[in-house]
Amino acid sequence: MKFMLLKKNKSVADELLIALPILAGQPISWYHQPHQGEAQEGVLADETALHELLPLAATSQITLLIPAKSVLFNTVTFNGKYRRQHLPALAWPLESFCPGEVEQLHLTVIQRQGAQFSVAAVDKSQLQQWLGWLQSAGLTAIRALPDVLALPSPTAGWTAARFNDSWLMRQSAVKGFSADEEELGFILGRYPSLPAILSYSPRPTNEPTWLQKAEQPIWPLLAQGAQENSINLLHGEFTPPRATKPRGNKLLAALAALYLLTWVIQPGLTGYRAQQQADRIDEKTQQLYRENFPDAAIPQQWISGIAQQITQREKGITPPGLLAQLNTAMPVLHSLKGVKTEAMEWQGETLVFTFNLAEAELLSRLSPQYPETLSITPHSLDQQNTRLTIKGVHHDDKN
Repeated sequence: MKFMLLKKNKSVADELLIALPILAGQPISWYHQPHQGEAQEGVLADETALHELLPLAATSQITLLIPAKSVLFNTVTFNGKYRRQHLPALAWPLESFCPGEVEQLHLTVIQRQGAQFSVAAVDKSQLQQWLGWLQSAGLTAIRALPDVLALPSPTAGWTAARFNDSWLMRQSAVKGFSADEEELGFILGRYPSLPAILSYSPRPTNEPTWLQKAEQPIWPLLAQGAQENSINLLHGEFTPPRATKPRGNKLLAALAALYLLTWVIQPGLTGYRAQQQADRIDEKTQQLYRENFPDAAIPQQWISGIAQQITQREKGITPPGLLAQLNTAMPVLHSLKGVKTEAMEWQGETLVFTFNLAEAELLSRLSPQYPETLSITPHSLDQQNTRLTIKGVHHDDKN
């Protein structure tokens, strides 16, 4: 995994954007924008290396950028009162544009004006494959949108920017396309006349009529565009699973405090006013339980139910020191980019990796310059697999 540092970019929350390729085995670009600190961008060898993003993903929301070449944009008409269950009906007008079965299209309404619905359609099996890549790597995306719709929305004409080996062309708030440089001339030549095209990247030499905007790095441009629109292709059967982890240690502390409060106060309360106070505490206990554990079964006793939920969720918290240790070990892991990781374990202050690589070859690839705080020990499991133990001093992770 190679990466580079970019200038600091202020944002509300940590964001990890992943640009997915159309086919398996192709490079995957990514961009991490933290709440504080410097942004990073990089390129993974392919989908099998997505697990390398786990340290960044642990504190980030993941947004997927879907290649525009895999998205069908169109505007369809639906007469009558529209409800969400009518979404499949919007696919039938796309039959003449779709090479496959319209039942296999996953539709998202981007914009509605009266009976006119602007939609984005993606093949369900393709979307399922992408999400499967993430699942195999232990990642979960909360959002996905077409990459071209992360470009600035044009007020007039089109906007354009070069992303990797393709040009992203946003034609309006609801549609666009992408093309490599060879395809671009052919596609543009099909239009009888072209609107003004405002380019955020150096324009192609054979397109002198494009208007040149001040050049901007592509990833910060796309990250800003993703934040400024609310399009999300992950809905319906592709809705992300609800997080089961608590909202940080502050939630556990608040619930634990309430649990102790009820345990201490209730036995000593007497009289009418005391009973009122106990009832209010019990009501608040029920409210917090239902808000924070909506999918949990109703307990026989609310207080003991909160105690059980606290215990369960404490087990799901990332072990102290894991993220710090991974960050310290990055120089070592970077030297092994592209090597398949069979397993990773965290034992106290020790990281244990199992790599699909012979010990001699692994040693030859290890960077001789790694932090002095690390102790690295290889152990050959067989002719093709090596266990690498990384020990070191760590500090507790910060939320």
